[in-house]
Amino acid sequence: MATIGSFKVPLGLSPEERIVHVSKALRGIAYRCPQCLTPLKLRGGVGKRTVEHFAHQAGGNCSYETVLHAAAKQKLREVVQDWLNGYSNPPTIVFPCQGRTWDLCTSEVFSPLKRNKVDKVILEAQVGNYRPDVVLFFEGKAVLGLEVLVHHEVDEAKAAGSNHTWLELYAMDIFRSPLCWRPVQHNIKRTSRCEFCAEVDFGVLASKIRQHERQAYNWADKAKNPEAARFSLDDPDSFLGRKIAAEIKMVQDVAVARWYAMHKGAPPIPNDRMEDYEAENGESISLQDAFGMVTRGLQFNL
Repeated sequence: MATIGSFKVPLGLSPEERIVHVSKALRGIAYRCPQCLTPLKLRGGVGKRTVEHFAHQAGGNCSYETVLHAAAKQKLREVVQDWLNGYSNPPTIVFPCQGRTWDLCTSEVFSPLKRNKVDKVILEAQVGNYRPDVVLFFEGKAVLGLEVLVHHEVDEAKAAGSNHTWLELYAMDIFRSPLCWRPVQHNIKRTSRCEFCAEVDFGVLASKIRQHERQAYNWADKAKNPEAARFSLDDPDSFLGRKIAAEIKMVQDVAVARWYAMHKGAPPIPNDRMEDYEAENGESISLQDAFGMVTRGLQFNL
């Protein structure tokens, strides 16, 4: 821990229990340390030897890390309470798109808090065996725990043993964008896909391709020369090749049109790894084999 004399406190707690950065502090106001709650004094500034800062008047054994952690918790409580009181927009959890269409879909999915899901916020309330930094409640039940990260992430044991829903946020991000929560880690089971990845359904395409393949190979098995018939199916100009190419082209056109309607710039390069996409019927077909490089207009190779 830093000593009282060497530590310049960057944030103070106002008499209204609101976090105030030193740059916006007013002289004559009784600020307290967010961590130890002892009085702070506003020092330094224009014409002084040091930059403006808070300092403990007496007592307190805090460090930058502990003050930042405590202030971030207070800031989260503050923004949630302001929203519940109708003073601000809802805090919004931001997830990266979970669509499987692209190697790196850069889209984000925004999930704002809802009044029919949250009605109370408390610091360090007991939830099972843990006390998250901030807890959101609805009708007396904990619905979301918020953890603040300064240096040490929630460890594996705590993450695995938490039966409640939780997410962890960088302390500095909380001050940069108090209403925009981008989790460092979380245990939220269902996150969303962006509008594009949700609308362009490659699972349907995979099922159609498998259906065409079964029909074609059933035909080949019944042919007079099954081996020759199966060999002909490897030709992109065969009936099966043309049928699958048509399905690919149809979804390709939808994909490109929807992408430009929802995003700026050209579509990203789709996933070209040999991953399996689970079709509706439980069978698998690789993304590369099934979809090719669909938005780049490259030919599908059987």
